[in-house]
Amino acid sequence: MSTRTHELFLGLLVTGLAGLLLAIAIPYGIVSPKSARSLFLAPTFWPTILGWLLALSGAVMVCRAWMLPDGEEAAAPETGPGDGPDTDSTGHVAAFALLLVVYFLAIPLLGMVWTSALAFAALIAITRSPHPVLGLVCAFVLPLVLYGFFNHVAGVAIPQGQIVRLP
Repeated sequence: MSTRTHELFLGLLVTGLAGLLLAIAIPYGIVSPKSARSLFLAPTFWPTILGWLLALSGAVMVCRAWMLPDGEEAAAPETGPGDGPDTDSTGHVAAFALLLVVYFLAIPLLGMVWTSALAFAALIAITRSPHPVLGLVCAFVLPLVLYGFFNHVAGVAIPQGQIVRLP
Protein backbone atom coordinates (compact mmCIF):
# COMPACT_ATOMS: atom_id res chain seq x y z
CA MET A 1 0.00 0.00 0.00
CA SER A 2 1.42 3.39 -0.96
CA THR A 3 2.02 6.14 1.55
CA ARG A 4 -0.68 8.22 -0.09
CA THR A 5 -3.31 5.47 0.25
CA HIS A 6 -2.22 4.69 3.79
CA GLU A 7 -2.45 8.34 4.85
CA LEU A 8 -5.80 8.75 3.10
CA PHE A 9 -7.33 5.76 4.91
CA LEU A 10 -5.82 6.83 8.22
CA GLY A 11 -7.16 10.36 7.79
CA LEU A 12 -10.63 9.04 6.95
CA LEU A 13 -10.50 6.73 9.98
CA VAL A 14 -9.47 9.56 12.31
CA THR A 15 -12.17 11.83 10.90
CA GLY A 16 -14.78 9.07 11.26
CA LEU A 17 -13.77 8.40 14.87
CA ALA A 18 -14.00 12.10 15.61
CA GLY A 19 -17.48 12.13 14.07
CA LEU A 20 -18.54 9.23 16.30
CA LEU A 21 -17.08 10.99 19.30
CA LEU A 22 -18.90 14.24 18.52
CA ALA A 23 -22.21 12.68 17.42
CA ILE A 24 -22.59 9.77 19.84
CA ALA A 25 -20.00 9.44 22.60
CA ILE A 26 -20.11 12.99 23.96
CA PRO A 27 -23.87 13.68 23.77
CA TYR A 28 -24.91 10.27 25.11
CA GLY A 29 -21.90 9.39 27.26
CA ILE A 30 -21.29 12.57 29.25
CA VAL A 31 -23.90 13.85 31.67
CA SER A 32 -24.01 17.63 31.55
CA PRO A 33 -26.08 19.29 34.27
CA LYS A 34 -28.19 22.26 33.26
CA SER A 35 -26.86 24.16 36.27
CA ALA A 36 -23.37 24.68 34.77
CA ARG A 37 -22.58 28.37 35.25
CA SER A 38 -20.81 28.67 31.93
CA LEU A 39 -20.24 26.77 28.71
CA PHE A 40 -16.55 26.61 29.64
CA LEU A 41 -17.36 24.79 32.89
CA ALA A 42 -19.67 22.20 31.34
CA PRO A 43 -18.33 18.62 31.40
CA THR A 44 -18.78 18.37 27.63
CA PHE A 45 -16.66 21.43 26.80
CA TRP A 46 -13.15 19.92 26.66
CA PRO A 47 -14.17 16.59 25.11
CA THR A 48 -15.94 18.57 22.38
CA ILE A 49 -12.86 20.71 21.79
CA LEU A 50 -10.71 17.57 21.55
CA GLY A 51 -13.23 15.95 19.20
CA TRP A 52 -13.11 18.91 16.84
CA LEU A 53 -9.30 18.99 16.97
CA LEU A 54 -9.28 15.28 16.15
CA ALA A 55 -11.63 15.91 13.22
CA LEU A 56 -9.41 18.76 12.01
CA SER A 57 -6.34 16.51 12.24
CA GLY A 58 -8.07 13.83 10.20
CA ALA A 59 -9.18 16.36 7.62
CA VAL A 60 -5.63 17.69 7.30
CA MET A 61 -4.36 14.13 6.77
CA VAL A 62 -6.98 13.53 4.07
CA CYS A 63 -6.13 16.82 2.32
CA ARG A 64 -2.41 16.11 2.48
CA ALA A 65 -2.91 12.65 1.02
CA TRP A 66 -5.22 14.05 -1.65
CA MET A 67 -2.64 16.66 -2.71
CA LEU A 68 0.28 14.22 -2.82
CA PRO A 69 0.91 13.40 -6.50
CA ASP A 70 0.36 9.82 -7.68
CA GLY A 71 3.37 7.59 -7.24
CA GLU A 72 5.17 10.09 -5.00
CA GLU A 73 6.04 8.89 -1.54
CA ALA A 74 6.26 11.08 1.50
CA ALA A 75 9.79 11.99 2.49
CA ALA A 76 11.23 9.40 4.84
CA PRO A 77 13.74 10.35 7.51
CA GLU A 78 17.27 9.90 6.28
CA THR A 79 19.28 7.12 7.82
CA GLY A 80 22.99 6.59 7.66
CA PRO A 81 24.90 3.42 6.93
CA GLY A 82 24.41 0.79 9.56
CA ASP A 83 21.32 2.48 10.98
CA GLY A 84 18.96 -0.21 12.08
CA PRO A 85 15.88 -0.17 14.22
CA ASP A 86 15.91 2.15 17.21
CA THR A 87 17.21 -0.07 19.99
CA ASP A 88 16.66 2.65 22.57
CA SER A 89 12.88 2.68 22.08
CA THR A 90 12.36 -0.23 24.48
CA GLY A 91 14.18 1.73 27.15
CA HIS A 92 11.99 4.76 26.49
CA VAL A 93 8.81 2.70 26.83
CA ALA A 94 10.05 1.08 30.06
CA ALA A 95 11.05 4.47 31.49
CA PHE A 96 7.64 5.91 30.56
CA ALA A 97 5.85 2.98 32.22
CA LEU A 98 7.92 3.50 35.37
CA LEU A 99 7.16 7.22 35.22
CA LEU A 100 3.42 6.48 35.15
CA VAL A 101 3.68 4.28 38.24
CA VAL A 102 5.73 6.88 40.12
CA TYR A 103 3.29 9.61 39.01
CA PHE A 104 0.33 7.64 40.38
CA LEU A 105 2.08 6.97 43.69
CA ALA A 106 3.37 10.55 44.11
CA ILE A 107 0.04 12.37 43.71
CA PRO A 108 -1.10 11.81 47.33
CA LEU A 109 2.24 13.12 48.64
CA LEU A 110 3.00 16.04 46.33
CA GLY A 111 -0.40 16.81 44.85
CA MET A 112 -1.39 16.82 41.21
CA VAL A 113 0.27 20.12 40.29
CA TRP A 114 3.80 19.39 41.49
CA THR A 115 3.65 15.74 40.46
CA SER A 116 2.56 16.75 36.96
CA ALA A 117 5.34 19.33 36.72
CA LEU A 118 7.99 16.81 37.79
CA ALA A 119 6.58 14.11 35.50
CA PHE A 120 6.63 16.53 32.55
CA ALA A 121 10.26 17.39 33.36
CA ALA A 122 11.13 13.69 33.58
CA LEU A 123 9.42 13.08 30.24
CA ILE A 124 11.57 15.80 28.69
CA ALA A 125 14.65 13.98 29.96
CA ILE A 126 13.40 10.56 28.82
CA THR A 127 12.69 11.74 25.28
CA ARG A 128 15.83 13.90 25.10
CA SER A 129 13.89 16.93 23.94
CA PRO A 130 15.72 19.22 21.52
CA HIS A 131 14.45 22.20 23.56
CA PRO A 132 14.97 21.26 27.22
CA VAL A 133 14.86 24.80 28.63
CA LEU A 134 11.55 25.60 26.95
CA GLY A 135 10.25 22.19 28.03
CA LEU A 136 11.21 22.82 31.66
CA VAL A 137 9.55 26.23 31.63
CA CYS A 138 6.36 24.66 30.26
CA ALA A 139 6.66 21.78 32.73
CA PHE A 140 6.29 24.13 35.68
CA VAL A 141 4.29 27.04 34.25
CA LEU A 142 1.52 25.00 32.59
CA PRO A 143 0.44 23.03 35.71
CA LEU A 144 0.51 26.21 37.82
CA VAL A 145 -1.58 28.16 35.30
CA LEU A 146 -4.06 25.28 34.99
CA TYR A 147 -4.26 25.05 38.79
CA GLY A 148 -4.96 28.78 39.00
CA PHE A 149 -7.72 28.55 36.41
CA PHE A 150 -9.45 25.47 37.75
CA ASN A 151 -9.11 26.29 41.44
CA HIS A 152 -9.70 30.06 41.43
CA VAL A 153 -11.80 30.67 38.31
CA ALA A 154 -13.75 27.47 37.70
CA GLY A 155 -14.04 26.53 41.37
CA VAL A 156 -12.87 22.96 40.74
CA ALA A 157 -10.68 21.53 43.49
CA ILE A 158 -7.37 20.09 42.34
CA PRO A 159 -5.87 17.39 44.60
CA GLN A 160 -3.32 18.91 46.97
CA GLY A 161 -0.43 16.99 48.45
CA GLN A 162 0.46 16.31 52.06
CA ILE A 163 3.88 17.96 51.73
CA VAL A 164 3.27 21.11 49.68
CA ARG A 165 -0.05 22.95 49.43
CA LEU A 166 -0.87 25.73 47.00
CA PRO A 167 -3.02 28.75 47.87
